[in-house]
Amino acid sequence: MITDCGLLNQQRTTDNGQRTSCWAFRLDQIALGFLIILVVSLPIASISSIRDISLGFVFLCWLSKGILIHHWRPRPTRLEAAWIIYGAFVVLSLFTAVDPRYSLNEFRGEYLKNFLLFMLVVQFVTTEKRAKAVLLGITAGNLIMVSVGIAEFFSQGGSLITRLQVKGFASGWGSLHSGGGTYSTYLITVFPFLLWLMVVWKKWWAQALAITLAAANVFSLYITFQRGAWVGFLMMVAAAIFLIPGKKWIKATCLTVFLVSIGSGLCLAPTQTLIHEEKVQSLDQLIMEPEKSIGGRFTTWRVSLEYLVDNPFKGAGFGRRSPYKKYDYYKRKESGLYWHAHNMFLNLGLELGLPGLLAFIFFLARLLWLGWRSYQRSPPGGLPHFLAGAMLLMIVAVVFRNMFDDFFVDDTAMLFWFLAAVVVAVHELKAEDYFFFYL
Repeated sequence: MITDCGLLNQQRTTDNGQRTSCWAFRLDQIALGFLIILVVSLPIASISSIRDISLGFVFLCWLSKGILIHHWRPRPTRLEAAWIIYGAFVVLSLFTAVDPRYSLNEFRGEYLKNFLLFMLVVQFVTTEKRAKAVLLGITAGNLIMVSVGIAEFFSQGGSLITRLQVKGFASGWGSLHSGGGTYSTYLITVFPFLLWLMVVWKKWWAQALAITLAAANVFSLYITFQRGAWVGFLMMVAAAIFLIPGKKWIKATCLTVFLVSIGSGLCLAPTQTLIHEEKVQSLDQLIMEPEKSIGGRFTTWRVSLEYLVDNPFKGAGFGRRSPYKKYDYYKRKESGLYWHAHNMFLNLGLELGLPGLLAFIFFLARLLWLGWRSYQRSPPGGLPHFLAGAMLLMIVAVVFRNMFDDFFVDDTAMLFWFLAAVVVAVHELKAEDYFFFYL
């Protein structure tokens, strides 16, 4: 009788464990579905609330799963220290902020939200199968964006030489995004990950789809007429030449052909395409005059650097508009559109001070190191190897793009951290192999 009762209790325990596992699996699937909805809707400006709703449901799934299985310890990412150090300087900037309420709001929207998104993606994208599902969502969202953008371009008689004029303001084609600047940043951020079909499926239709989608993205990037994004894309291509396996002389040849192609393109391209609608008599005028796009950036960079040197340890507060609220230069009429430093690193330096800027650079360095070591150690041809290389190229593109502006905010920053989290989630890192990440 005692034996029968013991077997019955054991069976009940087993049944309860199976039900718990079943519900935990369902919560994982629900969370994955909302993550896919989030990444598809991320670049669409008119439905921005969906991303917050989706993120909230993913958090609820994580919370429910923790209650269900009585396990709250998150998967390690080896980047916790970087998040904490960077976050500490963001918090410290609130005490020196020229507008504490604004900086606190930016802290919630630009730091806490991205940190939460990063950690949640790592918790739920735990297998290559789930990573492929997320990549499929990214591909679907990109297909929507480029299809609408190209259709809009041809239906409205877009020009391949000059920018679109909207109410007297020149702008590139931005598809469903908020503008040409943010759309171009989205394109170069997501571009390295779009070739995953060529890695996963070797069939001809998958190869053709990947090549067609890549060509559509390059064309879409061109018609945004965002020169900073063009530079970011070209630097990404140059970095890809070094990452592709092969002999050194082959890489050198490819790089030479690439540089010659760029030089030929600059010589043959129409003047309007390179300097837009600006009227200049000489190259010196374009570079030196503050009213011109390039000269205005040089002037803004110089003034911003002077502000940073004068106040290296006292930032204006976290948030891209904080320097505008503190310094008179950005408010002057002659500064034109340059209401911020037009450089991601200068902006962060003015917001957080020099120590905060160094903390962010350290964060990027750790992410680069993680991607590089993972790229070297994962088997070539597999999805982890591809994702590590894609993250390296993404970082190069985003950094160089934001050297000429600052679009590392809002949905473009969320996309960056989302994709980085997918790469981190796929890789099983060992302490002895990646001791650097425990520092």
